[in-house]
Amino acid sequence: KKSDSAFYYLRKSVNGLKTNNTDTFSLATAITFMADAFQEFKHYDSAIYYYTKAKVLYNNLKNKPLENSIKLKINYSKIFTKRYSPIQIGKEVIKLTNNFLIYHSNNDLLLDDYSLINKLFENINDYKFALLYTRKTDSLSQLILSREKHLMFVEFEKSYETLIKENKI
Repeated sequence: KKSDSAFYYLRKSVNGLKTNNTDTFSLATAITFMADAFQEFKHYDSAIYYYTKAKVLYNNLKNKPLENSIKLKINYSKIFTKRYSPIQIGKEVIKLTNNFLIYHSNNDLLLDDYSLINKLFENINDYKFALLYTRKTDSLSQLILSREKHLMFVEFEKSYETLIKENKI
């Protein structure tokens, strides 16, 4: 099975990073990828296990935005285990959204988290909050896209001015 070989190589990578005393951030990132893969293949208990390991590492690194993001992913996985109250998960997620100021200008991570929160609330049938986070996701996407367009325009303008100067020379 394709998933078996994927997990084999992910485990091998994580174990290699542990053995070689690589930096903590790389190890946390690899463990997060492992958890993401388990979540993708609907192995939610394993995803929770590895997300929890990553959360501890991000906490040790004092990387609050990534730690918060991992907490959201843990709650998302909890929905599908059917052992947790959807109401309690919703309350925990709302509490985590109070931490969004720690993201500063990391709009890509914030966008991923908004999208995850949207899916989370859809899955617990809280459509009011799902709609709210759909709107936040769309708004932030537009902001990011506008910024990227602006940067592309500025770069184009610089290239054009350089070309004009070179032609004059």
